[in-house]
Amino acid sequence: MVQLEKRIRATVRMNNKNNVNRVFDISAEVEYHFENENLNIHSGAVLDEDSALATFSKYGSELNVQYINLTEEQQMAVLSAINDFINEVKESVTTNF
Repeated sequence: MVQLEKRIRATVRMNNKNNVNRVFDISAEVEYHFENENLNIHSGAVLDEDSALATFSKYGSELNVQYINLTEEQQMAVLSAINDFINEVKESVTTNF
């Protein structure tokens, strides 16, 4: 009989569709390393009514955001939403994985 020895890393696709207060639809691939509690985010996408506003990734503490033809004010709103998403992801993976 086999058994789970330990969790090393998990990769899942997450989104904010259940957040009724969301301003934008955000989804990303989330990679969580159990041993050092490191969180990486790949292929992040920010949408507004199916229009792409930005893509993003996060590796350790480094956040990379590519905006798609947005004003500075729109960029700030998107960045705020991305940071909220990341905080929700962190909370979710530490309690649900």
